[in-house]
Amino acid sequence: LFSNMVHLPSILLLSLFLFISYASAYNVVSSGFKWAENLRYLTRTNQLLVSDAYAGQLYLVDSNFEKKPIFSPPKERILGVAVNQTSGTAYIVAKNKDSSGSEIIALTERDLSTGGNGTILARLPAVGNGLDLWERRNKLYATTEGHFLPSKGAVFEIDIATGAVSVFREHLYASDGAFISQDEDILYVSQVIGSQMFAFDLKTRELLFSWKPQGVSMIDDFCLTRDGKHLVAADFWYGNVVAMEIPRNGNDSPSTEILASGVQNPTSVRTAFGDEKNLYVTEGGGIVPLFQKERRLLQVETEYLCRL
Repeated sequence: LFSNMVHLPSILLLSLFLFISYASAYNVVSSGFKWAENLRYLTRTNQLLVSDAYAGQLYLVDSNFEKKPIFSPPKERILGVAVNQTSGTAYIVAKNKDSSGSEIIALTERDLSTGGNGTILARLPAVGNGLDLWERRNKLYATTEGHFLPSKGAVFEIDIATGAVSVFREHLYASDGAFISQDEDILYVSQVIGSQMFAFDLKTRELLFSWKPQGVSMIDDFCLTRDGKHLVAADFWYGNVVAMEIPRNGNDSPSTEILASGVQNPTSVRTAFGDEKNLYVTEGGGIVPLFQKERRLLQVETEYLCRL
């Protein structure tokens, strides 16, 4: 990366330096993860769920940042996480060792507290990644990166009541993050290759708009701010946590602001613990599993607070 940077005009390098210098710092609140992939807050028990992808483990993290593993033995791989805040049920994407696909597993509060394996709700024909729950219709939406091949990415719709799986959107390029605006019935999806962002109307299944945020490289998972004006996202390759303005009302020049820099391959951003000053960020392993490292859960101070 540096060898490419030295060929940039000096004014661009200076601008980049100044831009990053104003980004806020972060605090390390937990560590010991192999590749922390996703996280969700449980309001009923005041705990944070963190998936450790290549350790195949799901952790409960309490308000003192002590973590407890759920699965024994671990799964092959744990990726996306979603939560029904009313019932306290969690849903996860788990890679099956004996299949090219993945499973959606439902974990009740009892499963989470006692270390139960949960119930397989549905099976996906590909490895899922991002996951969120449409509360109004009791449906899950799971993205798949499609092995990072053009047009192989997709979004699956899962009916929780029946376990039926259907294709909501296809021909995407490495679709990754997913977050639903519950009051608007809008599903936001990121493509980690190229960082194209999409906003879908869940009721009509139509694409409302899409955009390419400026100053980002590989957008992984993200959350929607409380005012609905920004997505706060993990920029995996640049190592930044960014606030991306949503281009509503024909705005063709949405802004991007760096909130924290120097993060080791950030993967997800969420609100938790009723914290009114900070967001929580997970770190992944690297561009390929070969580079799995000691990864952390971070606390980033910001005014851009997110919805659950």
